[in-house]
Amino acid sequence: MAIGDIIVGIDIGTSKVSSVIAEINNFNQLEILATAEQKCFGIKKSQITDEDEIASAIGKTISEIEARK
Repeated sequence: MAIGDIIVGIDIGTSKVSSVIAEINNFNQLEILATAEQKCFGIKKSQITDEDEIASAIGKTISEIEARK
C-alpha cells in the first residue's frame, strides 16, 4: 500500500452493516475518513436470508458516507 491509497471495508453482521473508508497517511498508517452503520437483519445463524435487505443496507451506508462530503 502506498501513501494516499484509499481502503474501503464493509462488515455484514447479523444485526447491522458497517462501512468504513480510510486512507494511508504519511506515516503509513490508516486514517479513518468516514464510517456508517445501518440496521439489517438479512443474515440468520451465518446464513443469508434476505439478499435484497443486505444490498439495500450496503447501499444506504455508502450513500450516507457520500452525503457527508
